[in-house]
Amino acid sequence: MSAELILAFDTSTEAIALGAADVSAGNSIISSESILAPRCANERLLTCVQEMMDREGLDKCDIATVVCGRGPGSFTGVRIGVATAKGIASGLGCPLHGVSTLDAVAWEAWASSIRGQLAVLGDALRKEVYPVRYELEDTGIVRLDPDGVDKPAALAKRWARYYAGTTNPAITPLFITGDGLAKFRGILEEALLAEEVSFDLLEERFWHPTGRGLILAYADAQRTGKLGAGNPNDLLPVYTRLSDAEENEKARKAKGLPQRGVLLNPVDFVEQSDSPEGLAPSSTEDVPADGVALDQELTYIGGAITGDIELDDAPLDDRRPLILAIESSCYETAAAIIDGRREMVSDL
Repeated sequence: MSAELILAFDTSTEAIALGAADVSAGNSIISSESILAPRCANERLLTCVQEMMDREGLDKCDIATVVCGRGPGSFTGVRIGVATAKGIASGLGCPLHGVSTLDAVAWEAWASSIRGQLAVLGDALRKEVYPVRYELEDTGIVRLDPDGVDKPAALAKRWARYYAGTTNPAITPLFITGDGLAKFRGILEEALLAEEVSFDLLEERFWHPTGRGLILAYADAQRTGKLGAGNPNDLLPVYTRLSDAEENEKARKAKGLPQRGVLLNPVDFVEQSDSPEGLAPSSTEDVPADGVALDQELTYIGGAITGDIELDDAPLDDRRPLILAIESSCYETAAAIIDGRREMVSDL
């Protein structure tokens, strides 16, 4: 079939949310899925996209817009989705728009005719949750809380006190969903029951985002003028807190250790065969005081990292090329230098 398509997906949770819609038919849903893929979204996402396209007879050349869930959720999952979306949109030359993963969960509940107050509890790992409440009305959804992270026990007690004694049918029962329920439903139930709060835990099929939820969240942002320009370079993930890497960097800084990711004295990290420790400094001549610029040609020369030196100038037994491996995921960059024997020289 030929159509102007929206391709939508999210990998922020343990499920791959995937969907397609026809722009020319008022964003009508062509396909919507939620596929459990714990810790393997990076392996399965593109395969799932291709299988959906083939099954529905869709052509990638008809993709006019890419929509991506940008969290909050698993940091790794968020990065997989955002990076893949940027690659697809950049390759096709089409706009890329991000929507909240939690909003997509709420929109799926709305599309299933649930009305009233809905609380979405996303699993934030570290024994925490991402909690956001919504008002689900006939005309759409209204977000009541900003993105944040909380401890389940403290959140449950706070909600229990807030909703205690409430009989307003517009507020209770409080519908609750989200993948955070897999770990913390017991804590939540105990606190709410203690205060006799009326609540309803939705079925597990509502816990994760879906393709339909993502497309509805996109359509709402389009309708309210919140989409932005759609430049793939502008899309950023929603983390709500520092990542493990950033927390570790703060700890290193507090201890006075050098910043990871900046090779202040690169020759200190180069393997030397005649060093009993395996690592030893060499001459720092021609090495900038602030480290090696990543756009320089890096070559292994007699146990030192330098720039702009031809490999032919090295002795035969030292002609081992260096691989500078860089992985950049939104806010974070990791790099490693590996020699020709696939041995780690430096992990930055």
